Amino acid sequence: MVADYVEQSLQRAQREGYAAYVVQLDTPGGLATSMRDIVQDILGSRTPVIVYVSPEGARAASAGAIITLAAHAAVMAPGTSIGAATPVGMQGEDLGAKVINDAAAQAEALARLRDRNVEIRRRDGARGPLDRRDGGSAAGSGG
Repeated sequence: MVADYVEQSLQRAQREGYAAYVVQLDTPGGLATSMRDIVQDILGSRTPVIVYVSPEGARAASAGAIITLAAHAAVMAPGTSIGAATPVGMQGEDLGAKVINDAAAQAEALARLRDRNVEIRRRDGARGPLDRRDGGSAAGSGG
């Protein structure tokens, strides 16, 4: 449902010539299929997508971390966090190495595409936190 909303909204943004499309994000994560749909929509968008992790105290965890990596720009409000991108099952159970390695490879590919710090993604293997913000600043840009 959210993936459909993002797809339709990005289509509208492109059709109406928006300068950018902002996604305000505060999520513990979600379904891998929805995340991949949203990532593909962001990557295919002619309109730049900005993910804004907000309000203060918000998080972009799990699928939210991957969506943030896919964005053209990522901005975080003070006191927010991003990370813990390791996929888990519907009941929170650990998944096999194949699924985890796939998620790590996707995170690394997106980091490379958006010129973000690939070494952090390699070191963490998409398991640990990516970043946190104690002050209002941009995250995930540059190397």
